[in-house]
This record gives sequence, structure tokens and C-alpha cells, in this order.
Amino acid sequence: MLVKLMAGFNEKDPDNKIYTPRASVARRLMLSALGGLLDAEGNWKKRPALWGLEQWRHLATLGRDHYVRVVYAGFLCPFGHAASLIKVTSASSNIWIRRTKKTAWPFCVSGSSL
Repeated sequence: MLVKLMAGFNEKDPDNKIYTPRASVARRLMLSALGGLLDAEGNWKKRPALWGLEQWRHLATLGRDHYVRVVYAGFLCPFGHAASLIKVTSASSNIWIRRTKKTAWPFCVSGSSL
């Protein structure tokens, strides 16, 4: 989906005109043998037909995703009111402690809201 939004030169928009792709903004992109570091965001008001992704935000360090947010455009039935589905996945700062109280395990929280 991201490839179609950022490099889909052969796509059509809802008006059946040629879609002009728009790249995301990478504030930070570093690659190493241990993994990559990414801080990127993309916003698309005009999209190709049949693609509903409005926003994408991604934070990752050394190949580990810390925060990912995607926003999908849609409509509510039966009246067709515009709505957005927001999906957020993040590494939580909350820490679950084992019974020994010596080892802490971070965990991942995934949620969505309308």
C-alpha cells in the first residue's frame, strides 16, 4: 500500500486522472549491520482509487518498531458519513515484573480506535 502511494505512477485517482505520487518525509534514516533507525511520516489527502491509507507514522531503532500509526479513510454505514480508523502499535513504557522482581520484560501493546 505504501509503495502504491509513494511510487504508483501508473495509478488512477477517483476522478480517473493520473495519480501523482507523494513521498513520505523521513526525518531520520540510518542503516547499520545491527539494524536500521527510522523516523518517517506520510500524509496523503489525494490517494489512488481503492486505497484508503491517509497517514502513516513509523519510529524504529535497530530494527525494532517502537511506534507505528496508520490512519485509514472510510465511511460509516448506513448514511455514509466520513470516518477514519486509527491503528496504533507501540512498545509500552509499562513493564511487567516477574515474581522474582529481578527481571523486567517490556511488552508490546496494539490497539485501535474509531
